[in-house]
Amino acid sequence: MADVAQAMGVRYVDGNAGFVKHLIYDDTGKCTGVRCADGAETFADIVLVAAGAATAGLMDMTGQLVAKGHTVGHIQLTPSEVEKTGGRTPTERLHQFAPKLADRAWFEIRIGWDADAPEFHFLISPHPKHAGLQLAAGGSARGFKFMPVIESYIADMLESKLDPVTARKWIWRLGAEEAPNPHLMPLLDLNTLPEVAKVES
Repeated sequence: MADVAQAMGVRYVDGNAGFVKHLIYDDTGKCTGVRCADGAETFADIVLVAAGAATAGLMDMTGQLVAKGHTVGHIQLTPSEVEKTGGRTPTERLHQFAPKLADRAWFEIRIGWDADAPEFHFLISPHPKHAGLQLAAGGSARGFKFMPVIESYIADMLESKLDPVTARKWIWRLGAEEAPNPHLMPLLDLNTLPEVAKVES
């Protein structure tokens, strides 16, 4: 996907030169560009913020997004263990459902950061108060699954062509009712986790 984007003229900038620290606004409140960690400023007619869990660090999201870390871990199965599980991957409560695998060493663990919206819908919308500022956030731990198709909806939003029904679902929405937690694991505050978990993330 990145190769295709670059072939179409997209230029990727990383390091401090690509680390956006501030949005730039003019006297009317229009968003006109970004200032990066190296001090460089880039200006554009449209600024699209697609920063996941870091979105609220760039602007006031008025409680519409909460940064969350979703834990992911992998263990390595032998071919015979794969056969015994019928191709299913044990995902939780291994001591209860797969006690022989429960103490297997993890070969990879990480925390995947994302921004959850109260009702777990995307937030793909122009900002209501700042002209030139567009948002694509609220992946709610499943945005990655939509990667092959979501960009067409974001492009439609940028071109004001997003169909009205979808646009209403994904619009900037203050006071959205909180939906039940769809994730299997309980929500925990990162500050309550053991230090080892924080270091390994």
